[in-house]
Amino acid sequence: MTVDRIAPPAHIEAWVAVLGDDLAVELFLTLGGSMVDIAYVPRSSRLSEVVGADRAAALARRLGAGKTKVPLAKQWCAQVLWWRGASQQDIARRLHVDVATVARQLKATPGGRRRCPDPRQIEMF
Repeated sequence: MTVDRIAPPAHIEAWVAVLGDDLAVELFLTLGGSMVDIAYVPRSSRLSEVVGADRAAALARRLGAGKTKVPLAKQWCAQVLWWRGASQQDIARRLHVDVATVARQLKATPGGRRRCPDPRQIEMF
């Protein structure tokens, strides 16, 4: 059985369902921890600059319009970046945390420090 993605935790599942893994990571790293105004008809806002007007409107339909705080989701972002092949040093720089924190977060994840399987690698068992 191969896993093709890292499942998001419940508190960010709606964000990831609308945005997808890559755009969600970009949003969390750019605006995580800040308040944003989610509107059904988005005008120029920092949120629509990062995800686009269509995705901002989709977030409003899924989460409801109004002001909300963008989650940080650092542990999930670290897992996704590691899965995509980034080094622990690169992840620590992008998340603005210590390398030891990244190593600890990756060690504590289900499945351990797994990476995206290399398609060139043959199946051993």
